[in-house]
Amino acid sequence: MLRYQFTKKLAIFLTSSLLLLLIWDEGAVIWHQHDQLSDGRRSLFSFLTRALSSGRSFRRRFIQRHIDSFTPSSHSRRTLCVDQGGFYKGSWVRTPNVTRPHTHVKLKPHAFTRAELDFRKIYPIEQGWKKYHLPWNEYDFEPHQAACKIPEWNVTRACQILDGALSASRRILFVGDSMSFTMALSFLLMMGGDGIITDQSAWKEQAICDEGILPKGPIFVHFIRNDALYVDPTIVKSWKEIPELSKTEMAGSDFRVSKPWTPYYDESKPELVILNLGTHIHSTPFFKVLMDEVLSFLSQRRAMAVAMGRRPPRILWRTTAPGHPECWKHQEPIKAGKERASPLYEGVYRDRYTWHLIEDMNTYMETRVKEVLGEKDGPTVMRLHDIVKERADGHLQGDLGDCLHYHLPGPPDWWTRVFLEVLRELV
Repeated sequence: MLRYQFTKKLAIFLTSSLLLLLIWDEGAVIWHQHDQLSDGRRSLFSFLTRALSSGRSFRRRFIQRHIDSFTPSSHSRRTLCVDQGGFYKGSWVRTPNVTRPHTHVKLKPHAFTRAELDFRKIYPIEQGWKKYHLPWNEYDFEPHQAACKIPEWNVTRACQILDGALSASRRILFVGDSMSFTMALSFLLMMGGDGIITDQSAWKEQAICDEGILPKGPIFVHFIRNDALYVDPTIVKSWKEIPELSKTEMAGSDFRVSKPWTPYYDESKPELVILNLGTHIHSTPFFKVLMDEVLSFLSQRRAMAVAMGRRPPRILWRTTAPGHPECWKHQEPIKAGKERASPLYEGVYRDRYTWHLIEDMNTYMETRVKEVLGEKDGPTVMRLHDIVKERADGHLQGDLGDCLHYHLPGPPDWWTRVFLEVLRELV
């Protein structure tokens, strides 16, 4: 009986002491009680205290480790998803029942995409299909890294990301060829712009985020068509006069639709500039000369801005995506690892389009941008071509067999979504 009462009192005492240990991190009261115990009880108490403390420490580490795995810090997400390219490495997953947030699904097909025309000719409308229920728009891009997941599209959130990157002129400039136009148009439409633009070379500034979303006012988007990104147009003429460059290599490189872009850059002072070069350049040496020229221009302008106490514009580069030979044979994404095999190096794809040169051009672009301008707080090369490697479906096709350009809505909309996530991490 006495043993039972002693055991009961000891259990009550130990329970009370352990509760105090959980409530207080200071140990004065606990250790005062601990010193009044006999040696045997003190040993038992010490054991339980150490066990509890060790368990609590383990729980803290366990919980923190799992919190970190699901909510990475901004720094680690930038390293993983931007610097190491996690945003661009993924696969396309079919999600046919997802309601698309793209505002341009409701618009009439415009002259550039001819979506309705091509859809009717190539994909017969089956019973029950909606007019804009297009097969190539039934896929979502999912990065392999969970930390790099692309959130659901939200215009207000996108405006806030842009607002954090812009302060003075609140201008965004896209410069490049018709694929840059595709990205600029996708961006404009997804941001709620009207998007009825049929002349790439006559784009006027378009306002977005202008419904009272941002206290600082709307943001302006501009596109300038320039297939060579040339700073000095005479450089194109001088290169075309070099005998060693065959007519085939320079085919399509007359740049007649290209417009000067540096005057707008200097006068309007855009704060965010997205550049691309490659599709219309059919000679690697010519590409290198053009890249070095534009990088020299940007480097000089950045130095001038810093000297005048102004923040230089943020420069983002988009890598070039080659087309997909015989794209009309594909009505769904190519399985990973099988994209663009030998046809890139055969026939018209080599002789006229020179798609086989694009990989080397992208590599040179990435290398030189880092060497000349750096990437810590300066330009970043977005490997957006990796996103559409598997997307042989969704090209315009039509009578011309266009296996380079895409329909809108379509795969380039994910360029817009990834571009904004990259920008969010940078700012």
